[in-house]
Amino acid sequence: MLRKRRETEERLNYQPQFVHPPTPPGFRDDEFVAYYDAVNTPALGQVLAAGDDLRDVPLQLETDSRFIARAILVYVNADIALREPGGKPLMTQPGLVTHTLFGGALLVFPFGAVGVNHVPLEPEIECDPGSVFLAYFHNPLPVPVPLLAVIAVFGVKRYAECN
Repeated sequence: MLRKRRETEERLNYQPQFVHPPTPPGFRDDEFVAYYDAVNTPALGQVLAAGDDLRDVPLQLETDSRFIARAILVYVNADIALREPGGKPLMTQPGLVTHTLFGGALLVFPFGAVGVNHVPLEPEIECDPGSVFLAYFHNPLPVPVPLLAVIAVFGVKRYAECN
């Protein structure tokens, strides 16, 4: 049982809660993860002063196709709020995401490891090529904190089939 759980946590594959609508005729869907960290999004590696905010960090999608966002993983050591490309908030208040969208990783603590799941986006979010999710961060602590953030949006790229 423990071995099976470990194998599942190592794969970290997104498993939808419900069946998604089929790909429309004339199109194909390729699984894709839009992944953001301090390497490809330098703002995610900044130091936040005590009580400081970092607003409107753009998480831009690739421009080669439409992207259908189906799940999200957020690992961050500060309060966070996200907006989808249409501008709609993905949660009602900053900080709530650390409870509702915190997932998809194996977290190692001195007392052991804890695996948590991805959080499905239901309904899925259809994004135009080059669309931008926006992230907002807040340091609630009375000391400066280096922002350690990883955000991954799971879904599919939708391409028109060439005949």
